[in-house]
Amino acid sequence: MARRRHKKQDLSEDIKLPPDETIAATANGLLTRVSTETSPETKYAPVRHILCLIGAGQAVDSTTLSQYNPYYVKRTLKRLKRQQLVEQQGRIYLLTNRGKRWILKYTLEDLGIPKPKSWDNKWRMVIYDVARHKAALRNIFRQTIRRLGFYNVQESVWIHPYPCEKEIGFLRDYCGMGGDVIYVIAHKIENDGVYKSHFGLK
Repeated sequence: MARRRHKKQDLSEDIKLPPDETIAATANGLLTRVSTETSPETKYAPVRHILCLIGAGQAVDSTTLSQYNPYYVKRTLKRLKRQQLVEQQGRIYLLTNRGKRWILKYTLEDLGIPKPKSWDNKWRMVIYDVARHKAALRNIFRQTIRRLGFYNVQESVWIHPYPCEKEIGFLRDYCGMGGDVIYVIAHKIENDGVYKSHFGLK
């Protein structure tokens, strides 16, 4: 008897969209990084770059995309329309709700905690208690804070030595866990030698 394949769960509909102004600001922040990462020799039009341009409310034309071959720009736009990430109104392109979620997904993938020159001797603690029906989003949250370098103290308690309130705030909003996550700044944690050793702190 053939095994039944389980369709991979699409979490896009579980992600609550923030206001359009927030999406635009997020896309604009991504756009700065995407622009600097793009090689001058690149003639293809990356999906990520064009989505960020549209999300930031900028025109998609020969001026803003002059470094790319016009043929590939048109081909990428057709692909985005086919994937229902953008919609066209006359000569203007707009993000669909699905496209907005892709912008958030790109931001999540780029999320990182900057390392300061010196530690301020404070611990950043993240504590969460998430209902069972949010298990999929809880997994995204847990996987992301692990990728960000948090140390797991207990099952739902994680710590990090560097400031990350903004990053945790974005992640909390992305996962729709506003009331389920607590961000704490602790000046002292008992027996923190193991944590200091883990993060290479003195």
